[in-house]
Amino acid sequence: MILLFTITLAVSFVIVQIGSIAFQLTGLEWSLSKFQALSCFTGTGFTTKEAELITGSPQRRKIASVLMVLGNAGLVILISTFASTVISQETVVSALSETFLPREIPSYIVKWVNIIILIVAVVVVYKI
Repeated sequence: MILLFTITLAVSFVIVQIGSIAFQLTGLEWSLSKFQALSCFTGTGFTTKEAELITGSPQRRKIASVLMVLGNAGLVILISTFASTVISQETVVSALSETFLPREIPSYIVKWVNIIILIVAVVVVYKI
């Protein structure tokens, strides 16, 4: 599940970058394109004047629509994989404990290890 979460997060970053490039190709400047692509993907952050730039063009509306749908789908996947990862009793550490460690790891520690692995994965994907 951690791998699915990381892949979904990485794909989300790529989709926002592609959306930024698509908005830039329609004539928006780069900083505005990045902000609007992220705004569409997350469904937040629109300002009235800048939103009019998006809604005034059929090409930009189509790009925004695709980003909104993909953003909602990605959010559902991220939430479900995060929830199942935290609930799961499987981690890299517990898999290693079967072969390298003689005792079993308590379940409350496994949940925190899962969360730490997710946080590290988010930071790594963001930095890349």
